[in-house]
Amino acid sequence: MDEVTLAKRTIDNSARYWAGEYEIACRYFAPSSDVRNEQADLLWVRHQMHKEWHGSGVYGPPGENVVTLVERAAKELREMDELTEHDRVEEAVETLEFAMDELKHFRDFSRVRQMITTEAAQPVEEGGLLSEGAALTELRHTLRSRSRAGRLAVQMSESGGLGFFFGVVSALGNGQPRSEPEKEILRAAQGIIDDERSHLGFNLRRSLLAGMSEKEWDELDESLQAISRQKLQERNQQLCHVLDDATLQAIDRGETEGADFARRYLDFWYEKLEIPLELLP
Repeated sequence: MDEVTLAKRTIDNSARYWAGEYEIACRYFAPSSDVRNEQADLLWVRHQMHKEWHGSGVYGPPGENVVTLVERAAKELREMDELTEHDRVEEAVETLEFAMDELKHFRDFSRVRQMITTEAAQPVEEGGLLSEGAALTELRHTLRSRSRAGRLAVQMSESGGLGFFFGVVSALGNGQPRSEPEKEILRAAQGIIDDERSHLGFNLRRSLLAGMSEKEWDELDESLQAISRQKLQERNQQLCHVLDDATLQAIDRGETEGADFARRYLDFWYEKLEIPLELLP
């Protein structure tokens, strides 16, 4: 198979998990939700702040966060010949732009937290204590260190196909009256979609240009599915387990519909593959 076909297969195979994150957001933010309250909102917002600051294994090896990203770019700038080393200049720019986006996301959810509660802020690290989130970070670090395909899978797993945030926009952006925190959550979700569509498109293009063999694409596919499966578990724990075990198992078996989500929301990836949406199943 050619690389475009392999890439599309990779996206299609993980789309069911991203659709699951979409469903989590829709159920959690539904007016009929019986699990959402101030404490539940604080839990997922604090965890999201931790994810934006530390990256859950996406930013690099253990210890990487938005601060170290900026420091890495600054080190590059100090050491390079800016007049001749154009590739290093470009790499520093990309790193700084990425760090700036993630810092904006952290700021946005920090604002949400301040709107929800007047309690003193707790250390960012305490927002990352959910067991499924820790397992996700460990899995990404393991796969990143294993091979090139694993590293590329980690990069492609950023934001879980944006399923959760598309779900937030669907649930809160329907024109109904919203509280001030909900308006801020909606704004933050839309900002992440705008930023991450660019990141994810770049990550897909990087995989397409890597010159991988079909065996490496198989590994990338399997790794991305493993990460996406664990990320769904993390998101479900983060938002009060709104999906029961039977639903999670059905998603894992492929018995739920991921193709509809992919068709409706992953146009930014299919455009990179130059596949017209009307040709999708």
